[in-house]
Amino acid sequence: MLPNYEYKLLEIRETISTLLHDMLLLSQQALEAFVNKDSYAYVSIRTKINTLKVVTDHIDTKIIQVIALFGPEANELRDLIVYLKITSEIDRILYSTDKYCKRFSNHIAEEYDFNSFNNTIITLHKTTLNTIQYIYDFFIDVEHTCAHSLYRKVLTEESINDDIFSLIEKDFLLLIMSHSPHSMKYINVLATLRNYERIADRGVSIASLLLYAQNGGELQLRK
Repeated sequence: MLPNYEYKLLEIRETISTLLHDMLLLSQQALEAFVNKDSYAYVSIRTKINTLKVVTDHIDTKIIQVIALFGPEANELRDLIVYLKITSEIDRILYSTDKYCKRFSNHIAEEYDFNSFNNTIITLHKTTLNTIQYIYDFFIDVEHTCAHSLYRKVLTEESINDDIFSLIEKDFLLLIMSHSPHSMKYINVLATLRNYERIADRGVSIASLLLYAQNGGELQLRK
């Protein structure tokens, strides 16, 4: 049987892993909602997000209890602090996803035309989906997975994500500058997509935290 502290730590990791799995499903559903222009699906996603926010609070409470009960030192304490910071990043991802879904549901209800941007927006979704997938895969087997490899893969997805958003931003700005009658709609959609683009940044922060937990050194986080 595992010592009580190690059991508690394993329990925390498994809870985070389950949370990431649920976030992965939400990311897949958000992509499907965009492809199908399904405003009701966005409402469903937002309801699930509220449930996941409760889970992050529960994880934080567990971590604080373990620190108080066992007084872990050095590497053990570093892992717990990293997990505490990861739940903060997850909260930011959930916030961005919630805001994105709320706004995009409104765009669909107002019959915005996305046809000319479908492919680039879908690609933006897929980079976000890949980022969460990589982090989830890491948590399935934390002890035997290389954090350097995770960081490189997440950083690559974030770079693609940035490039895709820059293309979308450029195209939208050209339309706005052409004094299109839909300029305000383009501005609104661009602001909405910016919320989703930020998720990949949060993914890089999580990968940085896991790299720090596994190897120590200097912690670098995205602002």
